[in-house]
Amino acid sequence: MKCALSLLLAFCGAIAVLAEVPTAEQYAHVLENRFLNGESAESIRVSFETNGIFTAYDVLPYCYMFEPDTNNLDAAINAFEKKVSFLRCVYSRNHRFMSQDFFDEVLRPFEGKIASIRSWAFRYACLHDGDPSATNLNTRMYLAELDYVRNVDGFINAKEKIGTPRKYVESFLHNNTAFEGRSHELANFAAYGIPLEDIFAELSTNRNVKANENFRHAMYQEISFPSNNILAAERIIRRKNNVLRLIASSCMLKTNWANRALSATYCSNLTNVYNNYVAASPQSLGLTPEEKEEWLENLREAIEIYTKSSPFR
Repeated sequence: MKCALSLLLAFCGAIAVLAEVPTAEQYAHVLENRFLNGESAESIRVSFETNGIFTAYDVLPYCYMFEPDTNNLDAAINAFEKKVSFLRCVYSRNHRFMSQDFFDEVLRPFEGKIASIRSWAFRYACLHDGDPSATNLNTRMYLAELDYVRNVDGFINAKEKIGTPRKYVESFLHNNTAFEGRSHELANFAAYGIPLEDIFAELSTNRNVKANENFRHAMYQEISFPSNNILAAERIIRRKNNVLRLIASSCMLKTNWANRALSATYCSNLTNVYNNYVAASPQSLGLTPEEKEEWLENLREAIEIYTKSSPFR
């Protein structure tokens, strides 16, 4: 009971914070500050995974921002130890397929700073051979590197490892691979550097794809949407649009009664979401009238992406 209550409080806290955090970068900093101020790793992970607005792909790059004190070895190692502990809160194998930019612009400079501290600690230990404090600093750096999340599980460069649409399809939609847990990657397909047209062409000819089962699973996922956070609802709908668009592009998706019924229910649900926000006052949503009008337009656009292009129209 206590655990469930803490998770609920973490979720509510995440929604409250998001009302004041307009960017993924700021949200990453908020999460890290909460962790450094003593909030549990479990609570941070729940906030990170259930915030409803920012995806892991939005937030993760900013979690790796790191500026160690170049004048104080002890402080630099201490900062790295804390950074590693924080990264282990937000890392998940569900979000390990990253774009080339992540490796070039995030991991490369981050790991360059790690290498610099490592070299500094090693030289310091050599210069102060026999000094327990110097040996301790070098050991701490070594242990922190062992615990560094990339060395434990590692990210996958989707462009290099997947490379072609066929490998992409086999990786995410193969009949031996459950769709559950893969929707994060599917929603982020644009980051992989594979042209969408090539993926569609592959989907239309690859006989290993169980589009029918994947469509049903995607429909059941996140069938309900937040009623008091219009931005979160819009983001969820847009991410689901990406997944459904890929699945629906397979010629193996059956336009049978069961799938038509699922699609009709989903469209009705989207209409209800929109009507809920139309009826809500700007004050109840924490918005000005102008902001509500703008966000409603964005929500309507996200909804129509599916309703106007559904294979079951």
